[in-house]
Amino acid sequence: MNIEIEKFFSPNFLSRNGDIPDLIVLHQSFRPAESRKKRYLLEESNDSVHFYITLKGAIWQFVPIIFSSRKDVCSEIDPLCKNHWSRSLSKIIREREKDPSSYIVSVEFEGIGSGYLSRAQFEAGIKTIKYIKQQLKELYEIDIPINREHMIGGYKLSPTLFPFEPGLDFPFIKLMEECGDGHRFFEMSI
Repeated sequence: MNIEIEKFFSPNFLSRNGDIPDLIVLHQSFRPAESRKKRYLLEESNDSVHFYITLKGAIWQFVPIIFSSRKDVCSEIDPLCKNHWSRSLSKIIREREKDPSSYIVSVEFEGIGSGYLSRAQFEAGIKTIKYIKQQLKELYEIDIPINREHMIGGYKLSPTLFPFEPGLDFPFIKLMEECGDGHRFFEMSI
């Protein structure tokens, strides 16, 4: 796979504690890319993501997949905490009954509103998700399905911390179709 990734080293990462990552969480930030880069490289921020995709389609990696990023940390200690894993909208996260940061790969898109992606970002997103799948297969010998259970928005991770991420107009279906195994997807509104 031909993919160009600019690699940085964020000091904000954790051990996976033996867990195998099998969920991809998609975020969108409304701060400029350079601002996010500074934040993720600053130890005091205690914040990072695995991959960041700029409006122009540049792919940045801040944390190697073998480690957990610090963005997706849910409280394991206090069930009354607003970001406790039990409040997740993801069935997989609730069933595992522990902080999901050890089994998540995070991807953040530079935002311009409501989940919209530039064409360059969309193409870079496809490459990034395919790259993550390839890396997980090489590192952990797993083939994660590309579906709404294994590729989720930040709102499913923590509806109180990331209530609208990555946005109402985020192209989940198109990304899944481009990155999956050839299946066509649709969503029903109820």
